[in-house]
Amino acid sequence: MNIKIELFNNVNEIEFIRVTSPYNEDFIKEARALKGKFNTTNKGWEFPIKSKAKVDAAIYKVFGVSSDANSEKVNIELTFLEKVQAEQDSVIIAGRIIAKGDNRDSGAEEGWGVEIIEGEMSTDGSRKNWYTYVTKGSVFAVSKVEKKTLKLLDKNKSVSYKIIE
Repeated sequence: MNIKIELFNNVNEIEFIRVTSPYNEDFIKEARALKGKFNTTNKGWEFPIKSKAKVDAAIYKVFGVSSDANSEKVNIELTFLEKVQAEQDSVIIAGRIIAKGDNRDSGAEEGWGVEIIEGEMSTDGSRKNWYTYVTKGSVFAVSKVEKKTLKLLDKNKSVSYKIIE
């Protein structure tokens, strides 16, 4: 998952934050609630610098990553304890795209830094009501997960994880 957070000055030398990320409806809702503006030229959400803490919290809530580049990261093995599906979206666990789907017929592919070890993921449903799913018992290797994100996984009853080398 490629999320970029940068500081910049506009033409009036006022500081802003720009966030570029994969399309995610939950983040769009958070960005709008924080009065962010989408810049179509730069393809990113822009916020006043005074909103930095709230923007960081929204990014962590939705994507499970922080703007702290020095945060400790671990590799994990993620096991699905039940079938998980996402209506007209990708399967996202603790802010990471595990299985990316675009429509009923697209099938699913692994997200960035994610590799399926065993199991199945795909898309299904009708043309208007499609979903992406991961079957029970599927196992994924997920690299560079922020260690503090593991708290989100502890609360998720549909998956278990273990830290791997």
